[in-house]
Amino acid sequence: MKRKLNFITFLIGIAVGISIYNSEAILIIKESAMLGYKTGIEIVQKAKESKDLNNELDYISKQEFLILTLEPLISYTMPDELVNTKNGKLLPMRIFHAMVMVPVEKKNALNSLGIYMGSFFILVGFIMVVFNFLRIIIAVNKSVIFEWINVKRLRRMGIGFVLIFITSSISAFIQNNTVLKLVEFENYKIINSYYDGGILMFGIISFLVAEIFAVGLKLREEQELTI
Repeated sequence: MKRKLNFITFLIGIAVGISIYNSEAILIIKESAMLGYKTGIEIVQKAKESKDLNNELDYISKQEFLILTLEPLISYTMPDELVNTKNGKLLPMRIFHAMVMVPVEKKNALNSLGIYMGSFFILVGFIMVVFNFLRIIIAVNKSVIFEWINVKRLRRMGIGFVLIFITSSISAFIQNNTVLKLVEFENYKIINSYYDGGILMFGIISFLVAEIFAVGLKLREEQELTI
């Protein structure tokens, strides 16, 4: 029995990890960090060549990094072309996600603060989910399953998932507003999503399982009292 529970919790852990890793909010944070890292390296290299770091820093400070989710204006079309290096021919293609660097006169400090705060709360939610999930796995291995402590851990996991969902939705909303003010394409419309339903679903399931455990524990306690 314990082996089956461990295997199931392991599979759940993989599913949760994949869902969080591929969520829109984590994608924004991950790709923004990578883009910022690569840009920083390019600035240092250019500065070494030009010996003018201040101009490079001034240039980069006037750029806005945007991550876009795109859809063709005419559905199911391939508006772009990509070179197949094996034969040199052009193949029709469409862009799903794009990273662009857009020049802006003045960055919105409030938007930037919102994105950074969002990243912090997403990290907090992620830690809550992972920590409590690991504690549940350890408890299962010690045959501590139907106990109130696990109900609390499941509820904390639910709170963590909901925190990630709410924060990522707000961050995506801020990002989308910024994008729509700065960017417009000829063959695409921007469809940056405001929420990740998978994350919210995991949160609801965590709360549901917690309440099922709670009802079972209350019934057990009532039976023990009557005996």
